[in-house]
Amino acid sequence: MWRQALRALARSPGYTATAVTTVALTAAATGTGVTVLYKTVLRPRLANRIVVVLEPHRSTDDRTMRVSGAEFDNWRDRTDTFRDAALSRISTASVRLNGEHRLVPSAYVSETWFDIHGRQPALGHPLRDDRRELVISHDLWDSVFDGRPDVIGGTIEVGDTPYAITGVAARGATTEGTQPDIWQSAESD
Repeated sequence: MWRQALRALARSPGYTATAVTTVALTAAATGTGVTVLYKTVLRPRLANRIVVVLEPHRSTDDRTMRVSGAEFDNWRDRTDTFRDAALSRISTASVRLNGEHRLVPSAYVSETWFDIHGRQPALGHPLRDDRRELVISHDLWDSVFDGRPDVIGGTIEVGDTPYAITGVAARGATTEGTQPDIWQSAESD
């Protein structure tokens, strides 16, 4: 059967050239279509996208969004949809600076937050969960600590609890659109 088909194609070179050209163009068009579909729709772009998941929490103003550490751990451990997960919450904290208490914007973040957002500290290292550590803003470092590198390893009292300074955030670093003066471990919250 194959021999007869090959003989028929050999007797009609014009038909054979048209058939081969049609098959080649169809294969090229299909390959191009699949490539475009993959690059625009199917290919995960984890490096360029951050998904924010919020859990409603009843409070006095009904606008507070909050996820407990246990809920976050459950989400992170039970999904393979995301490469990684981080927790963050904006708040304020009472800190003692130069002998006086100040109320400053703060962020409670999980250990993975700095890696996921690609915002490694300009000096020192990011937070580690379950430790009394914090990263201070570049502005706070300049204004209170005169930009001294020996600030790493020093302490700041948050409330009445001393926290070790492990890092200085890059200039202009933000969390959820806010520029905190301190980042604390969400686990120490």
